[in-house]
Amino acid sequence: MTDNLFCVWAYRMGDKRSYNFPVGLFRTLQDAKDAADSHHLYRGGKYGHLIYEMPVGQEFDAEECKPVMDLLK
Repeated sequence: MTDNLFCVWAYRMGDKRSYNFPVGLFRTLQDAKDAADSHHLYRGGKYGHLIYEMPVGQEFDAEECKPVMDLLK
């Protein structure tokens, strides 16, 4: 089991300053990517996604969290 989770975050029209929300937390990067791809199709291509790796059981500063995969389209 991994020490981190992967958070998929959706951004309307791929714009980080626009409406955005979490899609879900996943145990593997592949599951997170699959969810982002599925959500992109479900929303008719209106949302791009970033996937963040997040530590479990540790405090961290969200402003320092960097995406591990950029799917902003």
